[in-house]
Amino acid sequence: MIHLILLFLVCTNFSLVYSSTSCVTGYTLVNQKCWMLVSQTADEPTADEYCRLNGGGVIATLKNAIDNRGLLTILNGTSVSRLWIGMICTGLSPSTCRWADTTTVQYTSFSSGNLDFMIRELTLQTLGFPNDRFGQCVYYSADGYPAGQWASGPCEEQLPFVCELPTTSPDVTGDCLDYANYNNYCYMKEEDVQSFSWAQKDCARHNANLVSIHSYLENRFITSLFQEGKMDLWIGALAPGSALIVWTDGTPNNYYNLKNSGNGSCVSMGFDPNTNSTGDWSSGDCEAEYPSLCKRPNQSS
Repeated sequence: MIHLILLFLVCTNFSLVYSSTSCVTGYTLVNQKCWMLVSQTADEPTADEYCRLNGGGVIATLKNAIDNRGLLTILNGTSVSRLWIGMICTGLSPSTCRWADTTTVQYTSFSSGNLDFMIRELTLQTLGFPNDRFGQCVYYSADGYPAGQWASGPCEEQLPFVCELPTTSPDVTGDCLDYANYNNYCYMKEEDVQSFSWAQKDCARHNANLVSIHSYLENRFITSLFQEGKMDLWIGALAPGSALIVWTDGTPNNYYNLKNSGNGSCVSMGFDPNTNSTGDWSSGDCEAEYPSLCKRPNQSS
């Protein structure tokens, strides 16, 4: 079992391999994705949390045959024969499966059966996969012929895994080296508490804005930058209505995660593990004082 307390050592400060398309240190560029093999074994929920805390990543998603073959290159020279991939299946067909990044499944490489798999020390003849009889999690087999087949397994099984992040680009100003570089943007933390308007002014001093969030993965990444249990975090959104978000940087509203509407229109992100609300957004009093997060595009030229 991986000890999660060790994960915070590498959560926030990543350096870059300088090229037009880059991965943070520790990750390898494969098929326009950044992958990191974790050879230590973990159950699937622990593996998922490890990837989240290490830069907001997910367990690797294999969206096509090139991705599926590419995973073998990460395993070259290792003794890893099976590992988790970022998929959950709740039934007997691929239509019941979802990737860890919340997208639907279009490509699969499930074994058709006719192989014996060890499930909780019992050898059972499979009838094809996915099959939630054996577990809702999915692993990748680097052995067998052909290599790269998938099978269902119990989520509590201990297996290696690969974390995945999007590619990014270097920031030539160097400012991002002290903060976080993710998906071609620089994110700058402000731990001191202040009101929404003062937080936005502080971001402007860095030629940035309070963070706008445009995907589940970006929201997940931001949760990796601040420890749970602290107060909320200002993000750069106003909520003039319960179903409306306006980003202060003028970017489109293409991702929505507002869970609570309070007495005010300024939006914050929650970090309370006791209520399982980490990453959820709430609107409230603009004069409340919270830490904040600034965001600006990388300056790559």
